Amino acid sequence: MANSRLCPSVQTRYADVLKALLIVSYAVVLALLMTDASAAASASSGPAVTGDRGTVGIDEALHHPGWRDGTFGPTGERLFTERLDRGLGIRGQFSYIHFAKLMDPVQLAIVREVGPVNLTEQAVEWYPSHIAVTYTGNGIAVSERKFITDDDVFVDVLGLSNVSSELFEGSIVYTSKVALQPAGVGSGANLLAGEHVFSGQETRILAGGAEFRTVATGGSPERRVRLEAGQSVQVVAVAAMGNSGSEWGKFGRWTQMDDPLTVHTRRYQQWFDDNCPRFECDDPYMKKCWWYRMFIMRHCLSRACVGNLPHPYFFEGTHESHFPRLIAFSSPHIIDEARWLRNGDYAWGQVLNHVRNPDDKDGYFVSARVDKKGGDYNNWITAAAWGLYMVHPNRTRLEKSLPAMMADVRGTLKFYDPDGNLLPAPRSHWTTGMEFQPSFFYFNDFDDTLPEAKLERPDFATYLYANAQAVAFACRELDQAKLGAEFDHLAQRIHQAVMAGMWDGKDEFFYSIRQGDRAVAEVREVVGFYPFAFQMTGNETVGAFKHLVDPAEFWTPFPPATVTKKCPAYTPKPEHWPAKGGKTHGCMWNGPSWPHATSVVLNALAAVVQNYRQDHARPEHFWRMLDRFTHMHFAGDDLGQPLLREYNHGETGEATGCPDYFHSTYCDIIVRHVVGLQPGGFDRLTLRPIPGPLKRFSLTGVRYRNHTLDIVYNSVEAGRAGEVGLRVWVDGQPAAYRDSLGELTVDLAGKKGF
Repeated sequence: MANSRLCPSVQTRYADVLKALLIVSYAVVLALLMTDASAAASASSGPAVTGDRGTVGIDEALHHPGWRDGTFGPTGERLFTERLDRGLGIRGQFSYIHFAKLMDPVQLAIVREVGPVNLTEQAVEWYPSHIAVTYTGNGIAVSERKFITDDDVFVDVLGLSNVSSELFEGSIVYTSKVALQPAGVGSGANLLAGEHVFSGQETRILAGGAEFRTVATGGSPERRVRLEAGQSVQVVAVAAMGNSGSEWGKFGRWTQMDDPLTVHTRRYQQWFDDNCPRFECDDPYMKKCWWYRMFIMRHCLSRACVGNLPHPYFFEGTHESHFPRLIAFSSPHIIDEARWLRNGDYAWGQVLNHVRNPDDKDGYFVSARVDKKGGDYNNWITAAAWGLYMVHPNRTRLEKSLPAMMADVRGTLKFYDPDGNLLPAPRSHWTTGMEFQPSFFYFNDFDDTLPEAKLERPDFATYLYANAQAVAFACRELDQAKLGAEFDHLAQRIHQAVMAGMWDGKDEFFYSIRQGDRAVAEVREVVGFYPFAFQMTGNETVGAFKHLVDPAEFWTPFPPATVTKKCPAYTPKPEHWPAKGGKTHGCMWNGPSWPHATSVVLNALAAVVQNYRQDHARPEHFWRMLDRFTHMHFAGDDLGQPLLREYNHGETGEATGCPDYFHSTYCDIIVRHVVGLQPGGFDRLTLRPIPGPLKRFSLTGVRYRNHTLDIVYNSVEAGRAGEVGLRVWVDGQPAAYRDSLGELTVDLAGKKGF
C-alpha cells in the first residue's frame, strides 16, 4: 500500500513542478492561438499600422490569476453561470435559457480503497474561455481545465500524475445533482441522465465520460485509474444538454476528443476574430477596457433562438434572476454597443426580438422571455434601432421594424401621456429603471416611505423625442415622406413641451414636474442632462452644464453623481437614504455613480463640447469623466482585474452588484468620440475626434455601411516617424489624411489616396 501522505518538502516540490508545467502548457496553447490569429490577420487587406492590424487573443488579454468572485467566463448558446463554486468538477449554480437553478452538474471525487483523496488547491488561473486549477494530495498531482462549450456542454478535463514513488490505484467518481437516473448504451448503465423543462423547453442532460462505468446497481459512474510512479492520464468528464436527441451527439463528440480544451479555446477565440474591431492606444486601461467590453458582449450573448425570442440577443447580465432576459431599459445601450461588431446580426437580433414583443394593448416595447413577455421600462429602443441602421444598413429589416417603431411611439403617448401634453409620466419610479430618484419624494420632504409623486420626467420625454425623430428618419429612408413629416412634427412638439414645462430659465436646468398641476420637483437630477445626449435643445439651455462640472453638485471623484449634492437625499454610498424615511433597496439612484447614467452623460458632454457655444464644459471634462468611467471597470483600480458591476460609490469608485454588467455603452463612446466616427451621411463620413491626452490610437477592421475602415492617429509625441497625423483607409485603400488630430471628411464611394 502506497503512503497516503508525503513530507512537506516533497509535496512542495511536486506542487511547484505542477505549477510550472501548467504555465508552460498554457503558454504553448496561447502561442498557437496567437500564431493562427496573426497568420489570418497578415492575409487580410489593410494598412500596416506597426502591428495594430492583427487580432488579439482574448484569453491572453484578460487572463486573471486566482478566482474571480464566482464568475465563469464561457457561455453556450443557452447555458451560462450564475455562480461557480470551488471544488473538483463544475460546481455551483447554473442557468439555461433564462435564470434556472441547475446545481452542481459535475461533481467529481478521487477515491482509493482507504477513502477519498484529500486534495489541496495549489493554483487557479481564470481565463475568459475556461478556468484552470491545480491540486496535490496523497501522492498525486491533478490539473483541471473546466469550461462550458459553445454547444451547451459542461466539460471538465482532468490530468492525473503519480508524483510519488509507489503505485497509485483509485477511481474518479462522478455524481450530479441535475442528472440522477442511470442511463447508457449497450450492456449496463454507464451514464447519468436527467430531464428538465426550462422556460417551456424540454431538455435532457447526459453526464459521464468515455470510460466511466457503473460498478454497482444504482451506483455512480466511475473511472478506474492505475498509475505507476511517474505516469499520467487524462480523463474527460462531461454533462451535455440538449433536446430531441442532440445531447447524445454532443456527449460523444466531447468525450472522444484528444484535446478538447484546444478545440474549445480556438472556437471561443474565433468569435472575437470574426466580430471585434481592434482598438489600440497608449492608455493601458482604455485598451484593456475595450477588450473587456467585447468579452462582456460575448459573455451575455444568448442564442436560444426559440419561442418569443427567435433571434440572438444579449442579456443585461448573467447573474441573479432579473437580468438574463431581453430587458427594455438596457436594450438601447446594448444595441448602440453591439452595432460596432462586424456582424450586424447580433444587434439586429436585439431589435427584432423587441419588434416581435410589443405590449399587447398599446404597442410600446416591453421586456420578454422565450415563454412570456411584459415589464415596461422607459427606453429609446426605436432611436437605437435607427442608429444601428446607420452602421449596418439593412433595408428589409428596417421595413420590418418600422411599423413596430411607429407603434412604440404612438403607444407610449397613449399609455403614458393621458393628459395629452406630450410629456410622458412613468408608472412609478421603478419603471424609470432609476429607482428612488429623489424627485419622486420631493413633495413629501424626501421621505421615501411615503407615496411617490406621479412625475413627468426629462429622461422619458427625451427618449420619446429621440424615438419620434428616429421614426421620421426611417420613414424618409423608406420613401414614406408623409409619415416622416408627421413624426418630425411630433418631435418638434415634444421639444416645445419640454422647454415650456421642464426648463427653468432662472436655475438653468431641466426639472421633473408633477402630472396634473405641473408643480416642479425642484431637485436637480442627472436626467436633467439627458436632453443634450440626443441634442434635443439648443444653446439657450447649455447653462445647465455649470451644474454638471461643479464639485459642489454633480462633479464627484467618479462623475456624475445621480443627484446634486445639495439634495437632502444625496449620498455617494450605494443602498443608503440619508433623508427622512431611510428605506433602502439594492438599486438607488440618489447619488452613487451608475454606468448607465455615466455613458449617457458622456454623450451629452461630447455633444455640448463639439456642437454648442458655451464656456462651462470643455474637452478636459469629457476626458476626465471618460477616464474615471474607464477605471470604474477595474476592481480596486487593478489593471489585471477588469470587473464592471451595476453601480459605484461616487467618492471611492467601489463597485456593487451584478458582475460583468451590460447596461451601458463604452466601445460606442470610444468609436464616436475618441476616434470620432460619427454615423451620418451615407456616402461621406466625417471624423470628429475630441482632442485629449492620447498620443496615439487606432481603430482597425471596423465595419461601417458595408465598408471596412481602418483609422490611425499618431501625434508627434507618439514617436512613430513617418506616421504622424490622422489617416483613414477604406476597404484597404488609402482614403483620407490630415497632419494633425481634427475633423476629417472621408469619401466612402470615391476613394482617394493620401
